[in-house]
Amino acid sequence: MELFSHFILDTGPSLDEGRTLTHENIRIMLSAAFSAPYLMYQILAFSALHLSCTTPAQAEYHREEATTLQTQALLLLNDTLVETTSDNCVPTLIFTSLLGLHALAEAASVRGTDGTDGVLDRFVTYLNLHRGVRAVTQRSWKVLSQSNLQSMLRCAERSLDPTMSQLQECETMVADHLNSLLNDADISADSEKACRDAVSSLQLIFQSESSAGEAPRDEQKPVGLVWAWPILTSGIFSDLLMKRRPEALIILCHYAVLLHRRRHIWLVGSMGRMLIETITGFLGTYWRHWLDWPIQMLEES
Repeated sequence: MELFSHFILDTGPSLDEGRTLTHENIRIMLSAAFSAPYLMYQILAFSALHLSCTTPAQAEYHREEATTLQTQALLLLNDTLVETTSDNCVPTLIFTSLLGLHALAEAASVRGTDGTDGVLDRFVTYLNLHRGVRAVTQRSWKVLSQSNLQSMLRCAERSLDPTMSQLQECETMVADHLNSLLNDADISADSEKACRDAVSSLQLIFQSESSAGEAPRDEQKPVGLVWAWPILTSGIFSDLLMKRRPEALIILCHYAVLLHRRRHIWLVGSMGRMLIETITGFLGTYWRHWLDWPIQMLEES
């Protein structure tokens, strides 16, 4: 009950950048959890992980608790979920989203003690898990768009519409800069497409940031769209990161600026800084020109 109430009062609201996590949205999430025990266990696991960050004296206890609860969630998922249907697509989508954010929080909690490979591998693990949201939505989009999540999904869809607003000048330059990098990249056609798609998705996230900043106070703002970029990237792009391809690492370094802007959020912490410092150190002076903007953003903060 402590973990359950902590999720409602603290953990859930802590994810809500736009302050649009209404009582109705909380009700939808909890209603789904009551019908899907695997989601309830993941909610409790995520709450325990949050407590491990906010109560240092009991950090180890809550972290072990989070691991135990998440293991139970995954066991229940494997036992009950054969395929995504109209009955389980909502809890499955929420579960996959929380599972990805849980992985990000765990990755961010390690303070860079395992070197370049450790930081990047942990982030790619998170990225692959969170991309599972895309698989669920692609299989069940028609049902989800008519479910009680439809208002949240439509809000996110509008915010990622490239015709809705304009990028700030500096962010237009960033997108042009990254596309210029890819013009001369010595990579396969599939790899180039994966990187260009990642840049296009990143541009949409930058756009949603600008739109949220300009929106009136009483207008609904997008919830956590920074998490949309890992969902929108492809498996090929993840493979390029695992292979330490400079072009993919440079794109990730620019996304890390968005994470660094959210360093006050417990599940992000210093992950943005760790990625920027790790990637710039790994690539060295030859690629420094392509990393000027992330480095500048880090120094200015």
